[in-house]
Amino acid sequence: MSDYQALAEKALRDEPLTRAECLHVLGTPDERLLELLDAGFTVRERYFGRKVRLQLLQNAKSGACQEDCHYCSQSAVSTADIDRYGLLPMEQMVDGARRAAAARAQRYCIVISGRSPLDREIAEISDAVRAIKRELPIQVCCSLGLLNQDQARELRAAGVDRINHNLNTSPVPGTPLEHCDHLTPQRCLKVLCLFRFLHPRTEIRMAGGREFNLRTLQPLALYVADSLFVGGYLTTPGQPAPEAWKMITDLGFEIEVDYRQPVAK
Repeated sequence: MSDYQALAEKALRDEPLTRAECLHVLGTPDERLLELLDAGFTVRERYFGRKVRLQLLQNAKSGACQEDCHYCSQSAVSTADIDRYGLLPMEQMVDGARRAAAARAQRYCIVISGRSPLDREIAEISDAVRAIKRELPIQVCCSLGLLNQDQARELRAAGVDRINHNLNTSPVPGTPLEHCDHLTPQRCLKVLCLFRFLHPRTEIRMAGGREFNLRTLQPLALYVADSLFVGGYLTTPGQPAPEAWKMITDLGFEIEVDYRQPVAK
């Protein structure tokens, strides 16, 4: 048994890796990368088989953020050429969920710029989520900045399944970190393998950096990751859904949920 397969077996026993073992994974020589991926796939296949979950983002409020996050194209310190607009009308948010279903996505994520949402915005987003849930059997998550307890409860009551927060690693032109480019496709694959060993039962999703950082090695990443975004990101384009479908099926994997087919209730 190789040292990497030994780490996979340890992950399958729910034993945490030591710091030295984590550094060993990150320091994998490039010539042993396929061996590491094979070990990562051992863990991925145990808990997720060959299934892939898809997600689609909706930038429901763009730009004009007062925060100075140096990686973000929507921040106060960014000069990136992006669209800037206030909260979208409810029907446009609902239509985004329809596009997500058409893209065979399991989850639809509503995202707005800014440090914290206004109560009025929470009410409008909640109305949109209720309308989505009445029409589609799709999961809805939101990334809305800092929430208070009342806002979180209102979103949960409306049917929001999950709240998340985005941190980006991809350099965006017009931001202070636009020239900070330290990731290679090989490095990204090693990081994904490490996260699979550390979190064997957890959904690991490739997001806004997969096209830029993984480039032609994107298909290999699905041997450890089990989820990805399709159709672009908040202010940057991404792989169209049909191309992602083909990548998945060419690997012999399958999309976990397909809302193009009737869903039993």
